[in-house]
Amino acid sequence: MEEDNSILANLCSNEGFEEIFSQFEKSAAFLSPSLKIIWANKNFKQIHGGMELNPDPALLKEGRLTDAKNLVIDGIEGSFNFLPIIYKGSFLGYTVLHSPGFAELQLNGRSNLNAAKHDLNNLLTIVLNLISASEKMDLISGGISLARDFLDGISSGPEKKDKNLFIYDALNLIIYSFKESSSGTLVFQSDIPAGLFPVTIDKPKFIRVVSNLVLNAIEAVNDAGIIAISAFNIEEDGGKYVGVTISDNGPGIPQANLKRIFDDAFSTKERGSGSGLNIVKTIMDELNGIVEVESRPGNTVFTLKFPAVIKAKKHIAIVEDEPMLNEVLSSQLSDDYIVYSFLDGDSFLYKHNSLEIDLLIIDKKLPGTDGIECVKIFRRSNTNAKIILASGSETINVDEFKNLNVNSFVRKPYNFDQLFSAVSELLD
Repeated sequence: MEEDNSILANLCSNEGFEEIFSQFEKSAAFLSPSLKIIWANKNFKQIHGGMELNPDPALLKEGRLTDAKNLVIDGIEGSFNFLPIIYKGSFLGYTVLHSPGFAELQLNGRSNLNAAKHDLNNLLTIVLNLISASEKMDLISGGISLARDFLDGISSGPEKKDKNLFIYDALNLIIYSFKESSSGTLVFQSDIPAGLFPVTIDKPKFIRVVSNLVLNAIEAVNDAGIIAISAFNIEEDGGKYVGVTISDNGPGIPQANLKRIFDDAFSTKERGSGSGLNIVKTIMDELNGIVEVESRPGNTVFTLKFPAVIKAKKHIAIVEDEPMLNEVLSSQLSDDYIVYSFLDGDSFLYKHNSLEIDLLIIDKKLPGTDGIECVKIFRRSNTNAKIILASGSETINVDEFKNLNVNSFVRKPYNFDQLFSAVSELLD
């Protein structure tokens, strides 16, 4: 039988590949069409036991082998679970998992090898697209980052929660990575605005859900169509959500299948596992989100709705005597906070008792009452607010201001990234 082609073998020799896949904790390997091991992790290599069984050569060649008990692969014996690797319409080989050791892999409260196979195959496809398809360092770096996030979502261990996931950044990384590595006949369109509602989502699971749907869309158009991804704020039924749509202009999903597409193991593909959309539905349920689908010939749209976390805006008082700086600070912070601005200490002291203030940004040197005296007076009536003290001095003696209960110090001229980072850290 003809051995494997070079695409998969070349990928496995990439140092970024080993860096990513070595973290996969389950017993897994990638095989050539003739079952030659191209790559296997250490858990896979440690498994023994069973008897040799020669699978049907026709099944191997066509990529239709699914499960084999008591099979020997390169001297490794046991029971194996297969899923064909299909890349841009070509059969490259198999993703294979070894059944023992997977009892702890739970989805919907039960062991699910299909979910593990499907996720590992998707991860491989992502890496194929993002690493082997380009020599651009920024794409390779972005691909490794995306693959790690995907891997974090399918590996065992404690979940890593993002208090605030920036959907704008996450979606643009996914779109950029797939767009840059796609064929010339595959068109990506996107509409991802800034100003989306904040959400609290496990980032790896978000990457996993969206990547599953993007890969499904790529398969639907057979690498030669249009995939559109958009995000938007939704206010309905008294709730707020961030919506994400992934659409394609493929042949569509038959109406008879629409009610079943989220069922585990349901697939209309000859070589599909039927786990991808079930994984999407399961994760969205875990996130208290919603997944919907509409389809007709020439247009399929999946809509994800993630619950928004709407927090009351915090209040910031800015006391800065340079008008231009005052205006810049107020403008930059007013999108996320309610801002009160003052050009001198006396006007601030006249108003501060009538305002709700969560953070005070104040210059040490001010006309009239200086910043230090303002802080002392402010602290008598507000002991809970955070304070950032700005100074043009070359050095700041922190010990000098301990009795003022100042939370952070910044130097002037302002480093705005540093200042805004301090604001976010103190208030969010």
